[in-house]
Amino acid sequence: MTAATIERVSPPAVDQDGEIDWRALLEQAMTMPGSLGNTYCRFHQYSLANQLLLWSQGVTEPCAPFKVWKALGRIPVKGGARFVRHPRPVYEKDAATGERVVKFVRFVLRRSTFPYSNTVGPDIEWPELPEWDAQRALAALDIVQVPYAMIDGNTQGYSVGRTIAVSPVAVFPAKTRFHELGHVMLGHTTDCAEGESPCSRGVEEFQAEAVAYLLAHELELDAWAPEESRAYIQHWLGDEQVTDAHIRAVFTAVDKILKAGRTVAAEVEDQDVESSAA
Repeated sequence: MTAATIERVSPPAVDQDGEIDWRALLEQAMTMPGSLGNTYCRFHQYSLANQLLLWSQGVTEPCAPFKVWKALGRIPVKGGARFVRHPRPVYEKDAATGERVVKFVRFVLRRSTFPYSNTVGPDIEWPELPEWDAQRALAALDIVQVPYAMIDGNTQGYSVGRTIAVSPVAVFPAKTRFHELGHVMLGHTTDCAEGESPCSRGVEEFQAEAVAYLLAHELELDAWAPEESRAYIQHWLGDEQVTDAHIRAVFTAVDKILKAGRTVAAEVEDQDVESSAA
């Protein structure tokens, strides 16, 4: 089904009991205006050749020139730069027009980019969520958070098998962790069961960000940008067809992640509510 087939409601997306209406909230994410901002374009995207060069120097973390790190509030350490290839055009005069034209381009090595670990500045601050504990959730779900090991600083995180990683320069680390947990819980990082068809990349990214969107609302996360999530969801969906099964899978993943990370205090409160209702 498409966004238009989900019942439209106006915000806030809550039901009669004051609880968040996940279906209505998801409909909003698929239809309300959004804006990506600069979260995914703050860093230069190094060519494959430069990435291989950086890997050969032992670099497996985000890299950027001095000015970029300074703009992000981090100061590169003197002597901590690594080599990357820079284009240097060689010119000649065109015999017919007399104009200066590029004859060919050669590349020169310059120490001009700094790995994250060779910079000084504030580290990620994980927000406290009173009713949900990330480490408790990871343990209960048998998921391991591993160190980020990519040169691309624009990639916020990734997931492989039952492991997730969040970039040390992620703009919204908690929301990114929700997104990667969503990928794992939705089965995007493991082989499909026999008879199941794998989702397209667009549907997978929609589902994972939908999980993050619902979790961020449910847990009242402050450090994130809902408009960016909406833009991300709508970008990846494009003309993709979303089925009711895709939607139900999102809700199931959100429910499992919430229950896995519920704190003791939150569980006691739920029990008290259930006892009062009885």
